[in-house]
Amino acid sequence: MKLITFLQQSTSVRLFVTSRFHSQNITTAFEDALQIEVEANALNLQSYLSRKIENSRAVKVMNISLRIEVVERIVKTAQKM
Repeated sequence: MKLITFLQQSTSVRLFVTSRFHSQNITTAFEDALQIEVEANALNLQSYLSRKIENSRAVKVMNISLRIEVVERIVKTAQKM
């Protein structure tokens, strides 16, 4: 955090920092900075995961119902983040 604070105070350095919401240290360090909330869209995430599974070796050992269950569980869990 000392390095981030040092860089933040420098006039010639621009930072792009990402974190999860539970990281209070980051939130505190950048409380005066511009903050943009980014959230996954369930449909986009579902499409992305389905494509990744289809293009992986896992497709050979996963039947369609397992693929659907895996994608649904990941999408559901991601909505809690």
